[in-house]
Amino acid sequence: MFKKLLTMLAFVSLLVVLPGCPSFTSHQTAEVLDKDEIEWGQSFSTLVIPITTHTYDMDGNVTGTKEDTITLPTLQETLFRFGFNESMDVGIKVTNFFWFEGDVKFQLMKSGDDTNNFSLAISPSITYSAALQKYGLSVIASKRMSGKSVLYGSLKYNYFAGLDSSNDNLDGFGEGSYFSASAGFSFEGKKWWLRPEINLVMNNDFEVAFYSPAIGFGFKF
Repeated sequence: MFKKLLTMLAFVSLLVVLPGCPSFTSHQTAEVLDKDEIEWGQSFSTLVIPITTHTYDMDGNVTGTKEDTITLPTLQETLFRFGFNESMDVGIKVTNFFWFEGDVKFQLMKSGDDTNNFSLAISPSITYSAALQKYGLSVIASKRMSGKSVLYGSLKYNYFAGLDSSNDNLDGFGEGSYFSASAGFSFEGKKWWLRPEINLVMNNDFEVAFYSPAIGFGFKF
């Protein structure tokens, strides 16, 4: 029954996912799922891009500066996780039929009990689409304050390379790297969670290029 329900949820989720963007969200604490436990989730986010415009006089001197933002439409993604053992789980995100991100989360430490603990984890990941490959490494920390609330955050290094469809080399759109950071709060029941969070995307000098408010919910089986 649960497997049929999970398959149906996965199919419906894939039908409603909007195309066009890789994942910038986290929706993860540093804790891992129980062995053989399955998690399905859905995330909704938007991208907010700061824009600075200048006005100039006839000699080319700056006479004024205006700060503004561009907000892109809501993005959706589907999340799956599977508990592998007591210190590791694996996951995949689908942002459309051509963007897939897989990761493995290793719990390095967990100090405390199930109602009050501090956890630390690392998570290597890979994202693939027809136009891009991206490799990431996250450090995730979380503080459980009760059986129903967890504060979490992560810092992720990302390396990307464009794919040239004509020769299959990683030089189609160049290559580069950036950092992303996430901070959120997890409201949890025994078999569900709700996680609002904020995500920042930064260049190598840690200057914010854009940010992404998001909210996700999930169920465990």
